[in-house]
Amino acid sequence: MTFKELVDKFYKEDNNYHNLTVYEIIYYLSKKVKNKTDLITNDSSLIDFDVKYFLNIYNKVFYKNIPIEYITNKFTFLNEEYFICKGVFIPRPETEFLVSTIIEKNILDNKNNILDLCSGSGVIANSLAIKYNDKYICGVEKKIIPFNVSKYNAKIKKLKTNFVRKDIFKLGNNFVSNFDAIVCNPPYVSNDFSISKWVKKEPRNALFAKDEGLYFYKKIINDYYHSLKKNTILIFEIGYDQKEKLEEFLNSQNITSFYFIKDLNKIDRILIINKEN
Repeated sequence: MTFKELVDKFYKEDNNYHNLTVYEIIYYLSKKVKNKTDLITNDSSLIDFDVKYFLNIYNKVFYKNIPIEYITNKFTFLNEEYFICKGVFIPRPETEFLVSTIIEKNILDNKNNILDLCSGSGVIANSLAIKYNDKYICGVEKKIIPFNVSKYNAKIKKLKTNFVRKDIFKLGNNFVSNFDAIVCNPPYVSNDFSISKWVKKEPRNALFAKDEGLYFYKKIINDYYHSLKKNTILIFEIGYDQKEKLEEFLNSQNITSFYFIKDLNKIDRILIINKEN
């Protein structure tokens, strides 16, 4: 069987996720086809792996609903490859947008100490460390598996990122106030929101939050905002429908220096707050 024959056999029209996953399985199993260009170049070549291994992974993904990233133990984020495993939430395109926006808009240019709360896989902190090797960057994560994955990726990539394993609400004001920029992609999905069968395999605590998904935003601001130094910035990834509720909450706290950034689909995805005094 050639690569083209394999792709054609499993191709599904109007199902981009399925087709991209088929490609990922091929890239994982093949020694010579590692990307779309390789696949096109070698489309008439015989596959260089046993098709039964392909079918085994295919069945795990589409019949047992195991995310492909947990099988290949890798994911790509801003063109960088990272290790991942079961028990770690898989970073999404929305978070790539968050980090790329921070970099492209030079939001951290005048900041030296950056804190990444709810660090999860550590990809935000590590991505920023790749870009800013002159800044001190610290990620905080409570759960042991993502904490270890964060440290492992930093070690493999020879980054200076520091990771702390702790509940973010037990850090204390003195610790948090040492930072002049705080980045956070917290759990923000409402508990009653319906999710896909693949997402159900990911850690629930990394996804859902009470109070209509607003719990972490409110508690971080209530616990830490007033102890932050002047001009400290807080940068949050937010849910697609949370702008108005967050705006209402911030106004209720007499916080007025903030703005939202829309993604490419014109959806508000980033909240930036500046500590005024």
